[in-house]
Amino acid sequence: MRFRKVTMFDSVTVAEIPLEAEAVAGYVDGQWQTFPELVTKFPHAAKLAIAVDPAHNARCLDVERGDATNASAVEWVKRQLAAGRKRPILYTSVSNWPALEADLKAGGVRRGFPGRRRYHRWSAHYTGTPHRCDRNCWPGFKGKAGATQYTNHADGRNLDASLCSGGFLR
Repeated sequence: MRFRKVTMFDSVTVAEIPLEAEAVAGYVDGQWQTFPELVTKFPHAAKLAIAVDPAHNARCLDVERGDATNASAVEWVKRQLAAGRKRPILYTSVSNWPALEADLKAGGVRRGFPGRRRYHRWSAHYTGTPHRCDRNCWPGFKGKAGATQYTNHADGRNLDASLCSGGFLR
């Protein structure tokens, strides 16, 4: 069964997110804790909770400078899986994905059975064009991302937009 693709929005300024958004993402920790406001402002939207600190639990971990590192992401994924959370999400730039996956593999986080990862991949690749990253986006990037953040200025605002596979937010 195939699910339709969805555009997910996030911003450190919640007012920038369109009220009709089908999917929204926000932070549970760090400098911009937007997730609690998203829960009340977007009751009908799919919501993705993001942690920037690997000591915290959320559906997603932000792996970029100033937030979690590749090494801490490995331990975070292991902890999420051990707690019974299915397919935690990791967010990082398309250029970092090959190194992050090498670290995950070296840390014992395997892809799972053929074609299925034990985690979802959310890539950042600012082309301005909605897409999900694949091997054509970056050398060493294998397979296809579950979601790709393709702009940080959607609709000319301080607004990130990501194209997500239908199963990414389930």
